Amino acid sequence: TLQLKGLIKKQKVSFLMDTRSTHNFISDKWVKLLGLKTQFVKDFPVTVASDKKLLITRKCEQITWKFNHCAFTTDFLILPSNNFGIILGMQWFRTLGEIC
Repeated sequence: TLQLKGLIKKQKVSFLMDTRSTHNFISDKWVKLLGLKTQFVKDFPVTVASDKKLLITRKCEQITWKFNHCAFTTDFLILPSNNFGIILGMQWFRTLGEIC
């Protein structure tokens, strides 16, 4: 895993790049702080690194964020945790295409 700083709505947010994570996540703390729109999803259980099981019930779609002058648009599942900003998982890594 690798932790970096990026921007969403001109706010610095911590991004954790984690190839062990299947999806992209944003903490509910940052959803509230940034005033992001959410949508309900069918209950989606996830297991976090501590083996704790959490239930995802909402998502944010098409959130634009920046890292090193590059802009990306990503969907995020909202994780009910305040311990991080963003987790970029394999869902995002696959959008980069093949890397030699």
